[in-house]
Amino acid sequence: MLRTLFFAVIIAAFGTAPAVAQSKPASLYKIVLADEEIVVGFNERELTLLGGDSPAVIAGALAKKSEFTVWRYAVRKAPNGDLQYAPLKQVGLIAGAVKRVEAYRAAIPVLSHD
Repeated sequence: MLRTLFFAVIIAAFGTAPAVAQSKPASLYKIVLADEEIVVGFNERELTLLGGDSPAVIAGALAKKSEFTVWRYAVRKAPNGDLQYAPLKQVGLIAGAVKRVEAYRAAIPVLSHD
């Protein structure tokens, strides 16, 4: 009885689930290729390693490295039925194939891939 009361007080004081830190949403960019456009995402750590979050910085990093792997993003339905951008798969970008890098502002929530 005392044990049940103790757990009831703990649950009432702290809630039923522990607080979970929310990841900052990924920053999305449209990559324009010769035959298609794709949306890719970078998390905060990746943007820091690249040296910034502007499309020019990302294009410059790609030109300097000549290739790197990024997360391709796509629209999907969340468990509650709402639409959201989520990581789909990792893809490789080759500098010679990329025509342009543009910042992409999503009108729906964006998940992070970290």
